[in-house]
Amino acid sequence: MRGDRRALGAVAGILAIALVGVAAARSRRSLIRVRWEPPPAEGVAGYRLYTRPLDATYGDPRDVGLPPADSDGSLRALVPGLKGSGDFAFAMTAYTADGAESALSNELVLYAPAVHAACTELRCETRDDCVVAPSPDGLTCYQDDPCNTGGCAGGACAVTAPAISADDVPVRFVVRRVGRRGRLVAGAALPGPLPLEAALAGTTIELRDAAGKLLYVATLPGGAFRWTGHRRALVYRRAGRRKAPPGTNGLTRVELRMAGNGADLSLHAVAGSLASVPTDERLLWVLRLGDRCARNLAVLCRAAGHGATYCG
Repeated sequence: MRGDRRALGAVAGILAIALVGVAAARSRRSLIRVRWEPPPAEGVAGYRLYTRPLDATYGDPRDVGLPPADSDGSLRALVPGLKGSGDFAFAMTAYTADGAESALSNELVLYAPAVHAACTELRCETRDDCVVAPSPDGLTCYQDDPCNTGGCAGGACAVTAPAISADDVPVRFVVRRVGRRGRLVAGAALPGPLPLEAALAGTTIELRDAAGKLLYVATLPGGAFRWTGHRRALVYRRAGRRKAPPGTNGLTRVELRMAGNGADLSLHAVAGSLASVPTDERLLWVLRLGDRCARNLAVLCRAAGHGATYCG
């Protein structure tokens, strides 16, 4: 514990947390924008931002200093993004020059743009005092099968769109480690009937571990796709340094091409959350095209040479 947390009142509250798309697109790293109200106490020398995965307690904080106040009196800071693709909680503290630190502010949760595997989460009043609590009602969730979807209600998932056996899909992919990131190349055969127009309602790709925890998630809005000639394929290509749509998480190319009454999918991505793919457990691959869901519940991966992992 740093100093005496009783010496300062808790930070009045985090007002907003949001991903900053422009900065993320330029640097290929997401940034988190945090905005908060300062405590009424005098002598504040700076602030610390605490972050944690929603299923874990807080670790060491990031010192964000003492930024200038906005016209409404609130403060804001930009901090580098987080490792992983899951949900994260945030809280602030204030500290003085002699090391005294306030109690944690209210927590604010940034949910990943994906279907959730559970409708409970940890809520923390201090760095170490956390309890299991229901997730917000209405949060999109699944039960047992990633294509068995519905909404959270009272800490449980109320399924409204059951999975069907036709949702099973063969998939193969390889991930190669490139520095601190992983380069993903994947292909899948999607069973029909499947009109390509389904992707125009939004497309989400998920890779999860055996317990359902997100390893990677990326979302493309329908407007990001372009039809090829004769309208036999939909293609997304990230164009150089131009701003990428929010949530794309390193996607550089996605193609959906007609194959009989189904479709073939190919995609390329580079992201930090792909730097380490488990090789000792069953993985889940999920593709959501509008209200259509396809998945493979038993993807097995093996390590190969030169930092490559082969899965399928």
